[in-house]
Order: sequence, then structure tokens, then C-alpha cells
Amino acid sequence: MHKLLIRFGDALPVEPVLGYQDRAQKMAQALLPQEISRAFDEAMRTGKIICSV
Repeated sequence: MHKLLIRFGDALPVEPVLGYQDRAQKMAQALLPQEISRAFDEAMRTGKIICSV
């Protein structure tokens, strides 16, 4: 019979860093101004104003 010669120790504590929040913030800053402008232009053109808070 063979013996297992590998010993496993306790796992080291880690904090996962996914970076999705930073990426989402950058995407919002890049895309929102153009999309808001487009929506505003469409609302003015069609006379449909949608307001949500």
C-alpha cells in the first residue's frame, strides 16, 4: 500500500480583488454624458419628457 506524501497546510487569508466597480465607474463616466445628451435630444425632438428621481 502507498502512502500519500503531500501535506496540506492552512489556507492563507486572501481578499479577492475583481476590479468590476472601478471598471463600471470608468464606463459610466465615459458613456453616460453621450447617452444623456442623446436621450435629451430625443425627448426634445418628440416632446416626450420622462423624469425619474
